[in-house]
Amino acid sequence: MLRDPLTLDALTSQELSDSVRSNPVVKFLQTRTGLEPESLGARVISDCLSDLAREFPGRSFTAIALSAQQDREMFDRVVGHFSVNESWLFRNPEQFAELRVFVQARAWCSDRPLKVLSLPCACGEEPASIAITLQEVGLLPGAFSIIAGDLDSNALSKARKGTFGLSAFRGAFPDPRWFELRDQQYILSPSLLARIEYRQINVLDTNLFQGEQFDVIFCRNLLIYLHGDARAHVVQLLRRVAAPGALVFTGTAEPSLSFDEPLKGVSHIISSSTSSLRGAKQRGNPFSMPTKQGGLLRSTRNDEAEHAAKAALKPVPEPEPDPDIASGWRNCLARAEQHANDGDLPGACLTLDQLLDEAPTYAEAWYLRGVLASAQNDLLRAEIALDRAAYLDPSHAPTLRLRAELARRGGDTAHADRIRARLKRREGVQ
Repeated sequence: MLRDPLTLDALTSQELSDSVRSNPVVKFLQTRTGLEPESLGARVISDCLSDLAREFPGRSFTAIALSAQQDREMFDRVVGHFSVNESWLFRNPEQFAELRVFVQARAWCSDRPLKVLSLPCACGEEPASIAITLQEVGLLPGAFSIIAGDLDSNALSKARKGTFGLSAFRGAFPDPRWFELRDQQYILSPSLLARIEYRQINVLDTNLFQGEQFDVIFCRNLLIYLHGDARAHVVQLLRRVAAPGALVFTGTAEPSLSFDEPLKGVSHIISSSTSSLRGAKQRGNPFSMPTKQGGLLRSTRNDEAEHAAKAALKPVPEPEPDPDIASGWRNCLARAEQHANDGDLPGACLTLDQLLDEAPTYAEAWYLRGVLASAQNDLLRAEIALDRAAYLDPSHAPTLRLRAELARRGGDTAHADRIRARLKRREGVQ
């Protein structure tokens, strides 16, 4: 059994890994949900177990696992502690462009609705983006239907409301055609929300989608969290539910989707790595992009888990820059800092924007850009820059501190508290 949560930090990495793998709750999740513990990492899982122990003081992990096996409410509460519900609207926009092309090429008729599957759907960002894309391409609401599934009941409860904070738009301004501002939340159009059917789905359920097939399937960033047997099960599920000629989208860390042979009749799309230099140059500096679509990184309690998984499974690692190039970057950063120290904030921002066009994976430059934007009270740009810095360097404490402060200034005290708690855990293990 895992030791008392308060003593976890004293364990060595190997002891921690062995302790996590032998934990009854972790074993239960492996069996019931297909979770691969290494996809999250021993430290993240130990944090989740610590949170679980605090929620149920006095109960052993064995008792919690047995209760979760027998009681649906307890099962949901346990799953909620280990879920990674990090997403944003129009994540990987090139895939939604492919969706447009696919629908237009098929000249989808009204004889039967286009059927789309979004799995997992997190808090509704992906199915909302799908619905908007299909509406913009010319399909009437009655001409398509979306099944959106997730295992986390709390995420589904939020998704069913169709509400999103500004951070879910990645710095863009929500299109008033599809969103209504109400009580500092953006509400998805009721006509679009009505086309999305949310279901609580366990991908290991052998009775899933009996008699159903889908023309488009979004299955992104699911397989990276599953062990081998569970991945094989999901692949077979997708083979069964993909309609002839279906379009299948995968996540950035899932280049092959574990298909041992081509999926007959399916156009299989692989998304580009969000951290690739080529992709970043094609998209350009996010501060100068058109502000119609996108999504500001919406962090949750376990946002570092997906960062760690992507870093571990990235299909094409970023090469280390040439020493001369890296030296040039540092000199440019120093010039920006000097501009800022001299009170020339516009000059500092211009220098940094030019540097980030050249070096879009330079975390320290993104952090400084966030600091300058915050000093200018441009909170939206500050949040964009700091989220990028946090993605590139999740352990950078100054970034976490400033993100927490921005969340507090923006009125999202719960988000600020989550970041501070994560920072406190990090500082406790470093």
